[in-house]
Amino acid sequence: MSVPETGLYLRSLAAVTSLACYETFKAYVTSTTSKESLETRVALATDVQKCSNNVSKELTAKCQDDFTGYMDCLKKNKDNVVKCVALKDTLQECAAMNKIGELGN
Repeated sequence: MSVPETGLYLRSLAAVTSLACYETFKAYVTSTTSKESLETRVALATDVQKCSNNVSKELTAKCQDDFTGYMDCLKKNKDNVVKCVALKDTLQECAAMNKIGELGN
């Protein structure tokens, strides 16, 4: 995967990880603004990475068509991503229906 494709993949993935890893992200962000130890912050950052990796695997296994459709739309409409909102919603709905990441809790 080339660098632009990697960026596009990550941008598409973020549409789901922002929901499917919400509590994990929240714990990490809270730790960075509090007086948590470096060890705790590193552990929480590792949790964010694990959650994102798991979401990526689950998403490509369970919502591949929606994920690819959203990614293709972003690629074609990089200057007008509003055109991709419906596909983003569909992707997020697929993630929720398949209980991906924290959406399964």
